[in-house]
Amino acid sequence: MNSMFIIFKKGYSLILKMVKKAIKKDKKVAIILLTCNQKKLLEETIESISKKTSYKNYKIFLVDNGSIDRHDLMVKKQFPQVNIIRNNRNLGYSKGNNVGIRHALKHYDPEYYILLNDDIEITDTKWIDKLVNVAEKDDKIGLVVSQIVYPNGKLQDVGGYLKKWELTKISEF
Repeated sequence: MNSMFIIFKKGYSLILKMVKKAIKKDKKVAIILLTCNQKKLLEETIESISKKTSYKNYKIFLVDNGSIDRHDLMVKKQFPQVNIIRNNRNLGYSKGNNVGIRHALKHYDPEYYILLNDDIEITDTKWIDKLVNVAEKDDKIGLVVSQIVYPNGKLQDVGGYLKKWELTKISEF
């Protein structure tokens, strides 16, 4: 599966006006899961998150970005723990995620947000623990990205940097 997920600290997003909270033991994590017309992949992704996540203090917020087949109804039936937000049309990646982030903020108020595509497979049960631990190491850290691996085992791009407002790859494996 070719996808990515990103975690960022509350307060580091331009769309949110927030005050950092005092450090607690188990940080609340909102998983924003964006989908559009990928029913089978979505089902596998939610199943993977549910079965392969040891971290307990998280909630999934599914943003259905205007899927034609209304697979949000399948999710409601098979995964009642998932919070569903349905857009009437595809708002695109950024706006779709922003809808989910705002909803999670209002109804859950998490310390961290994880943005997931609907085509991922979790391979490490401690994936959320590891991301949160890295983010907690330094107040200057505002964004953490996981290692992203293609189904054939090859790593996707490992990063990049801005040079004169132009994204430059650091390395590719």
